[in-house]
Amino acid sequence: MVIAYAYSSFSKDRMGVTSEYSALLTYFIGVIAMSGEATIAVILAILVLIILSSKEYLTRLRERFSREEL
Repeated sequence: MVIAYAYSSFSKDRMGVTSEYSALLTYFIGVIAMSGEATIAVILAILVLIILSSKEYLTRLRERFSREEL
């Protein structure tokens, strides 16, 4: 599954920093869950989901401001 995802992402030039960070966070959330801290893993997964789902909104918001204003 990982190889198929990597192939489809690289072939369309869609793999970016967000995808790499998401993969790392998913791995670490899995490690936390397997260590017996399921509650913390679920909370982290929900926070990551919220941040990733608001990516487009945050990008549009960032484009409204100039570099000097930021």
